[in-house]
Amino acid sequence: MRLELRNDPLTLTLYGTAAAQDKNKSMSNQVMEAIRQTWAAVGEMGLTTTGINYVAYEQDQVLFAGVDLTSPQPEQSTLTKREYHAAQYAYYKHIGPYHQLPDVHHQIQSDLRSAEHPFVSPTIEVYGHWNEDETKLETEIYYPLLTALTCPICAQTNKCDLTASEGCWCTREIFPQAIFELVDDRKKGKACICKECLDQFKRNV
Repeated sequence: MRLELRNDPLTLTLYGTAAAQDKNKSMSNQVMEAIRQTWAAVGEMGLTTTGINYVAYEQDQVLFAGVDLTSPQPEQSTLTKREYHAAQYAYYKHIGPYHQLPDVHHQIQSDLRSAEHPFVSPTIEVYGHWNEDETKLETEIYYPLLTALTCPICAQTNKCDLTASEGCWCTREIFPQAIFELVDDRKKGKACICKECLDQFKRNV
């Protein structure tokens, strides 16, 4: 497996359908249902897209299937907007049947762990245009990697800046010890928790 580590920032703005993953249903069926719902909404509103399907596996077992719109979304819309950002990520292009994807993900995760590259949610799949020959189907896979500027809880930027004249915002905050229990052991001590996650945690306690 040729896994690439890329430093060119990844930014995606997608519109689609979010759903909680159901362990009692096959993942492929859940993905196809979310994609079907997204395209049904796109068709009903007469929107135009690039024709490419995106699937993101978010934290808390949330599945999101979306598209990249080329026409403005109306104010009254059933589509959910998602923005994904990654400063550094692992990239792999799978060529072959979709049913091989679970094994591909397992191998990617194993390789990243072996190389001590902590990864964060969401994992993103980008499906190429349909091909009747399933051995030629292309799926691009993105694994955002944890960096010093990546919140280990939500995977968004933590806006940490120790070079600021007044010091980083995190040096003026109090982090309850319990919040660190939300961080995977492999990610502890590698990056700051963002202010949004900190504020949300304080609101909920």
